[in-house]
Amino acid sequence: IKEEHILLQHTELKVGIVRGYYYGEHYEKLVKKLRDRRMIVEVRDTRELYSALKDGWVQATINIPSSYLFYFKTMNIENIAVVDWAPEEKPLQRQLALSRSFFTEKDVKDYTKCIEDMRQDGTLYAIYKKYLPEDETKRMCEY
Repeated sequence: IKEEHILLQHTELKVGIVRGYYYGEHYEKLVKKLRDRRMIVEVRDTRELYSALKDGWVQATINIPSSYLFYFKTMNIENIAVVDWAPEEKPLQRQLALSRSFFTEKDVKDYTKCIEDMRQDGTLYAIYKKYLPEDETKRMCEY
């Protein structure tokens, strides 16, 4: 992609990522290229990532709308252009790991059913819509 090529040519830039986070197939390939050029700065968590962006330690980052929209607002981060170089990729699926020493199998089934019911009746959509733009809300609710 032309845009990525331009980014890769600016080797003085630093791109912040959260250590251990998976960014999806497309962006993982980009992170590898950036890492090979010593352009990656790894941080321990999302708050630290956006602090680094706000303070100028990094000039770019890769993240999801629910994350960057929250931190842009709460940390008053302005003058940021947001681009999606992988719009064809589906949103990343995440799972919740529940300790068997605390949650019973019935708890897990009940929780799973509750989330599926919320997806089916539009509750999840309504929650996402409250915090995200319409296009991102629709994208996150696609399965």
